[in-house]
Amino acid sequence: MRVSTLLPALLSTVGLTSAAANGQPPVWDVTNFRPQCIEGACPYSFNITGHHADNTPSFKTSCTGESQTKLAKCDNSTVHSSVIALGDSKWHVQVRFVWFKPIPDGRGNLTLSTQGKQAERNVSKADFPHFTLNPDSGVGVAR
Repeated sequence: MRVSTLLPALLSTVGLTSAAANGQPPVWDVTNFRPQCIEGACPYSFNITGHHADNTPSFKTSCTGESQTKLAKCDNSTVHSSVIALGDSKWHVQVRFVWFKPIPDGRGNLTLSTQGKQAERNVSKADFPHFTLNPDSGVGVAR
């Protein structure tokens, strides 16, 4: 497959925008956060939108799962989440977003670099149903 065919397809599948990095740190908006603990089981659901900033592409998805330490795929499979009940109406929210960044080598070849950001925050009922996450750690692996 030619780079001219592969690149547009790849960019459209991971939600990359063509806007230049604006130097602002990324902010992720969480809305409709709904943890519901019943007899030890703690299902959760929320929507999350990541805005393009600081070389981080935008994304928008819904996440649902069971309170656990393992990250679960959201509706957009490049986003994973975990919500852990801390007791006393508090939860630890973790979200990881991973995308592929195409890197041309100048000879018509394309290398894909895995990039990522992660954000964590403890929230309480006072934060519901909307709060922000500020991703601060990156993940990168050449492919």
